[in-house]
Amino acid sequence: MNSEKQHRIFGLDLLRVFAILIVLIGHSSGLMTFAGNYHLKLPDGVDLFFVLSGYLIGSSFLRTLKENKKINFSTIFNFIIRRWFRTLPNYFLFLLLNVILIYYSIIPGYLNKFTFTFLFFVQNFHKPYDFMFWESWSLAIEEWF
Repeated sequence: MNSEKQHRIFGLDLLRVFAILIVLIGHSSGLMTFAGNYHLKLPDGVDLFFVLSGYLIGSSFLRTLKENKKINFSTIFNFIIRRWFRTLPNYFLFLLLNVILIYYSIIPGYLNKFTFTFLFFVQNFHKPYDFMFWESWSLAIEEWF
């Protein structure tokens, strides 16, 4: 058995499945005819993802501190850099794809003077944005908090 399977926590996997189902139901409720006009009262799936992410990132950070047996700037800096290299390349790739697709009118949206804010994860600091790459709001919140 590999080490990843040994460290999996069934309850976290169950919460992840529950969060995915809630998000899917929320985004497809207009398409589901069996539900009719009845609206399910479910918790927010994105909130569950934030909790799971915080737990997993926090656990990883504590494990890193335990392995290094000390807390210093270098340890924290290396942890943050490793985390960014797992998330930021895909974020910037999809940001670029959004800009290209909007520029060529392939997807809805518009480019304006606030487009640069996506580079620094401040796209939703001033006001809720409504012009492009709507999916990025949660990563911006996660990166700052």
